[in-house]
Amino acid sequence: MKLIDVYDKYKSEYKEYVIMIESGVFYNIYNKDCGVFSIIFNYKIKKNGTSFLIGFPSSSIIKICDTLKKKNIN
Repeated sequence: MKLIDVYDKYKSEYKEYVIMIESGVFYNIYNKDCGVFSIIFNYKIKKNGTSFLIGFPSSSIIKICDTLKKKNIN
C-alpha cells in the first residue's frame, strides 16, 4: 500500500484533522492538508504524481504539533 493510500484512508475517517504520515525519518502531508502547512510553516508544496506533498524531518514533530495545538488545528 502506498503512503498516499494510507493518507486517503485516514483522511476519509478523520476529515477534520491534519493527517501526518511517518515515513522513515520524515513526516509527509498530502493534498488538502498541504495548504495548512504551507500557510503556517511556509513549506513548499511539491507535485507528486497526481498528488501534492510536503515533507518535514521527524526531529521537527514536537515543534509542529505545538504550533498546530496553539492554533487549534487538529
